[in-house]
Amino acid sequence: MVIWPNWQGHLKRPPIETETAFAVIIIDDEEILYRQQTILSVLNRRELQGHNRYGSPIWGKPEGIGLPGGGVKKEEGETPYTGVLREVMAETGVKAIVSKKPILTQLKLIVSDKETERFKQEYVHDRMAIGHQVKRLVNLLRINPNRLEVVLNPIYTFIGRPVNWRSSKLREEFVELIRATKTAQQEIARKGIMMGLAEPEEKSARVLALNIEEYAAEIKGIGLYPFDLLGKMFDHGQRTTGDASDEKNNWEAVGDEPTSKIITPSQPEPAPGPLYKRLANDYYYYLHLDRIRKVLKEAYDQKIALLYSSAVEEEEEAIA
Repeated sequence: MVIWPNWQGHLKRPPIETETAFAVIIIDDEEILYRQQTILSVLNRRELQGHNRYGSPIWGKPEGIGLPGGGVKKEEGETPYTGVLREVMAETGVKAIVSKKPILTQLKLIVSDKETERFKQEYVHDRMAIGHQVKRLVNLLRINPNRLEVVLNPIYTFIGRPVNWRSSKLREEFVELIRATKTAQQEIARKGIMMGLAEPEEKSARVLALNIEEYAAEIKGIGLYPFDLLGKMFDHGQRTTGDASDEKNNWEAVGDEPTSKIITPSQPEPAPGPLYKRLANDYYYYLHLDRIRKVLKEAYDQKIALLYSSAVEEEEEAIA
């Protein structure tokens, strides 16, 4: 049992605890990338957390690419395991199997002033150190203990694979995207591939057929990124998936419906289509790169079966 110390009145009761779960979903598909595994990733919209007392927006995470996942609904009886399965399905439209236990657990501590809304967050290695960390952050922010709010956010990262990937609608659209845009495998190996989705107001039937529940509210695109690329990005402190010479936020439209997206110089007239190939530069959340690196290292050390496609084939046979 953890005893929560009273550091000069800073932590008289346990912090509010919210849980988050992510999944590193591995894909083997030689039609997309020969002899290289890719990581299923999502392009998140900029997060609006609310408004302050003056009516100004409070922004959370910026638009960027990361692992599928999100908050665990503890009030509905969810566990991190069931929560991550729901989140992967809701954000990608793909059913997955994941490890029974998280491969990586991180503790994020958030200390805030309820009146001024100033806050500070950092990762802690041990629950027993939370009281000390809170004391330090309170002194740093000069927070009145009566206005103090402390949140502990355990973040669990699982490893997994999609079920029936070969017959999935998402794979079908990726293959069509690569064919329509004539994207070479060398380009995918060098900077991955992002399938941006048409905006919700366009009501694209093809996008709706992907069954991405959080498409309108949160998900702006889905991408596949090779292990090697993400590893190099982390090692070099690189935040974007393309070259420095690539133009940011450049789109190339493909499909069979009209659109008004920005078009690349090589294609001056808008091509029809509710699906798009998003060109680099794309911002990949650096903490997610770190999670991928740590999870894969730990999974290889533990010889986790889900690293290998045979584990999924057995699962698919059982489902059939």
